[in-house]
Amino acid sequence: MNESLINRILIVVLYITLFEVETNATCNFGVWGGSCQYNCSSTCYYGNECSSNGGKCGCEQLHGNCYGCAKNYFGDVCNKACNQNCSLSDQCVLSGLACGCERQLGYCNSCPKTLWGNYCDKSCSIRCINFECDRASSQCTSGCTKGYYGSDCSSTCSTSCLYGCDQQTAACFPSYCVNCNGGLPKCDQSNRKCLNGCIDGFYGPSCDKTCSVVTNNTLCTKCQALVSVGITVCTECQPGYHYDGVIGNCKTCSTGCKTNNTNIAKCFPNTGNCRFGCSAGWSGPRCDSFTCSLSNCESCVANQPTVCERCQTGWHLDSGQCVRCSDNCATLNSCDKTSGTCTGGCKTGWYGNKCKDSCITNCNQCDAMV
Repeated sequence: MNESLINRILIVVLYITLFEVETNATCNFGVWGGSCQYNCSSTCYYGNECSSNGGKCGCEQLHGNCYGCAKNYFGDVCNKACNQNCSLSDQCVLSGLACGCERQLGYCNSCPKTLWGNYCDKSCSIRCINFECDRASSQCTSGCTKGYYGSDCSSTCSTSCLYGCDQQTAACFPSYCVNCNGGLPKCDQSNRKCLNGCIDGFYGPSCDKTCSVVTNNTLCTKCQALVSVGITVCTECQPGYHYDGVIGNCKTCSTGCKTNNTNIAKCFPNTGNCRFGCSAGWSGPRCDSFTCSLSNCESCVANQPTVCERCQTGWHLDSGQCVRCSDNCATLNSCDKTSGTCTGGCKTGWYGNKCKDSCITNCNQCDAMV
């Protein structure tokens, strides 16, 4: 064996030895690689509860894959964001949690009642009562609006069904039990009573009383009978409204609530808290605290934080925004806050209400009316 070949073998052995030393190094928390030269993804889970990962947080040393993901992220290195709809279910928002999605494919762990699909990106049928359906099958969970039947309420009842028909069997409803939760199978026809309660908006043994009528509130969709005091009170209102127990009535969601491109109400019907957060200039759980957010604006138009009503000194209104007074006003920052007219006249060589027009060449002073 010649000397050149021996040297090559020794170099290869040395390289392998050094590589093993490097890759066997133990990295500190938050880094990975043979020499611990890489940082773990910032969206790996770094919280206090790592029991589901065998007591580990951050990422594994060889490939940098995260042991677990931060909320609302998925993938090997947790670099993919879950669909925002994954975290809009009532349970998630009301509990302050972001329910997120499954680690490998990003399937949502839960959906709002009015959306379905692996990514909660499909709307329930408008023929579902309250637009609510099962997140896996799209089956309307609270029944169909009058005149329709089928799992997704896509079929039309017979014209002979005066009171609508059963969602599952298409059998015509009698004049009673029309609003039973679960349809005809949950109706005791001999006693004309519903066995599983009522669909939203109705109450009573045979679910023939509407919440809107009994509470004298046309916006009421859910109600509860207080037997001890002999009254029925509203507990939930139509989408876009919330029940205010102080005034005993349904109120519209705050103007400050952000909206979403789905059919989900922008505030929760029982609390009025905004589901998607606040628009600019608004704050608080219900986004009902208003603050004018425009620069150089003294006060905004009521409930419109992006439209100025009165500007600060040195500025004037222009299409709802504040514009600086002309630099050509004789007195610095001195103009009418509404019109922008320079209140002390113009500097030498300028004319016009806002002193934006220059006098002709070689003229140091000109008539403002010229």
